[in-house]
Amino acid sequence: MQAALLLCFAGPDRELRIFQQLHSNRRAATPTLTSISVGPANLTLHVGSTRQFIATGGYSDGSQQDITASVTWSSATATVASISNVAGSSGIATAVSAGSTTITAASGTLSGSTTST
Repeated sequence: MQAALLLCFAGPDRELRIFQQLHSNRRAATPTLTSISVGPANLTLHVGSTRQFIATGGYSDGSQQDITASVTWSSATATVASISNVAGSSGIATAVSAGSTTITAASGTLSGSTTST
């Protein structure tokens, strides 16, 4: 990032306009996704039941946002639980059989997960 010092002796109105112009040319940095968390944690489902999982994205500016619809969902053991990536039902898991699996939400190289039994 470069810094510049501007000296202007043309009067206060002109100085204000130059200051405003310099600051209006700055671009705000777009926050980047830095982490993904998945909830609810350690969920128990009965065979045949469904449950919505939520992915929360943590960003470089410290903010958090629901990113459930924009991640790719997966179940480590699809014979235990399946999870939807279909628009409108993204993140909904269905218990298929007894057992334990890891539910993961991924975006690019980042992922977050939780266990479902």
